Amino acid sequence: MKGKRMAAIVLSLATVMALTPVASAFSDIKGLKGEKHILQLKERGVIKGDAKGKGAYHPQDKLSYAQAAVMLDEAFELSLAHILFVKEPKASDVYTKVKDNTWYSQAFVDGYHNGLIFDKDINPNAPISREEFAAQLMKQVDRLGDYALIKMYVGYTDEDKGKDEYKGEIQKLLLLKFAELNKDGSFNPTKPITREDAAIWVSNALKFVEEQFGDKEEEQGDKQVALSELTFKTEKINDDVNKVTVSATVPHPGYGMNISEISFEGDVAIIKLTQVDPNPDMMYPQVISTVTADTYISSQYKIKLIAE
Repeated sequence: MKGKRMAAIVLSLATVMALTPVASAFSDIKGLKGEKHILQLKERGVIKGDAKGKGAYHPQDKLSYAQAAVMLDEAFELSLAHILFVKEPKASDVYTKVKDNTWYSQAFVDGYHNGLIFDKDINPNAPISREEFAAQLMKQVDRLGDYALIKMYVGYTDEDKGKDEYKGEIQKLLLLKFAELNKDGSFNPTKPITREDAAIWVSNALKFVEEQFGDKEEEQGDKQVALSELTFKTEKINDDVNKVTVSATVPHPGYGMNISEISFEGDVAIIKLTQVDPNPDMMYPQVISTVTADTYISSQYKIKLIAE
């Protein structure tokens, strides 16, 4: 799922469910409140089942920090586009107990640079509380843009048991109906969130994202790609770092180019490039032109260019 446009996140939920084969259902979610939500996230590639291949989701299990990081990373397509790295970022650079080269390592890296930040000594296998997951989820929704929210207070009977730092995000979670209170009016803020409840909250959040930002993302996805004939040259800065200058041919000088993401696969640094579209209110000479963008990469990596 990584690397796809955000538009992939905002696919119509009706379409997703229409294409869901019966055989794709987990073996332990039939009849659950969260059944449809779990299936929706499975089809999006956000969640997976039993690592042993038994086709189970274990909906009542506690969600771990590692699972939460991966779920939110996949759901919101977290990217490192806004940072130019001179070396491959690693989870161990930030967290003392999060190992590198595990199934969850990249999610902690992506998250750290996109507002999904945990305590530095977090145990990735420990359960995450309902209030902290609520806060982390709402931070990712808020990052996508502004939206209207009627400021009303939603009271819950055990509000005094939670941390003050999470209460604002819990209010937004409840106002937007991503989550519901228990029948007794409680929220259980300090209890671990179950895998089922996490799926319900994230699924509802993505539906909201679709309604608020879907049209804008689809318009961006339909634009014509103008970058062609990609090339690069390197300039040695020191023994460890090279300056990489990327060049591309564009139809006229109104276009520009940005480096949108740098990822690493083995000894290869993959530089993804996006075009800057012309100002529609200006006239440009129809002359084929060259645009450039610079970044800095560790000298140990080979370079691969991709235009999006």
